[in-house]
Amino acid sequence: MRILIDNIIYRENAFEHRVNCVSILIVVKKKLLIVSDSHGNFVNLRKAVEIEFPFDYLIHCGDGIRDIAQVELPGGIVVVKVAGNIESYISPGTEKIEIFEVSGTRIMVTHGDQLQAHHGMDGVLREAVSRGADLVFYGHTHKKALTGSRPLLFNPGPLSNGSYGTAFIGDTLELHHRKL
Repeated sequence: MRILIDNIIYRENAFEHRVNCVSILIVVKKKLLIVSDSHGNFVNLRKAVEIEFPFDYLIHCGDGIRDIAQVELPGGIVVVKVAGNIESYISPGTEKIEIFEVSGTRIMVTHGDQLQAHHGMDGVLREAVSRGADLVFYGHTHKKALTGSRPLLFNPGPLSNGSYGTAFIGDTLELHHRKL
């Protein structure tokens, strides 16, 4: 929060008036915890939640979405999850791509397997552009990455080995790779 205080003095009909003007500019940023490829390591998911709380969104980019049920999440957190190639067999019916907005930023979440992420980002980028995404969170490759301009492509890396990411979205966008 930024607070600006001005002390203004003006004269009117020979009387002096002192006016304090307070302008308060509150910049609200939403915090997102981004994970992928937890592969049953719910202990690492629990650690990431404990380290990063408070946050507004938990994003799971697939291959371990059932791990979320093993972690007690504080109330009010929005969970966005997509199926990875593992969930295609375990949890049929879970969406492979989710689109949502945070503070005017259109976000696409995908595991990336169905878009051939192991062979490059062309498929992911094409899908993101076709859906009007500003930002893409993906997994599957088990490699941390941040590429592009708009849309930005962000892979938090595999949570199974302690990698995850955070994002702060408001007037500006911040993306960070983290390690347990």
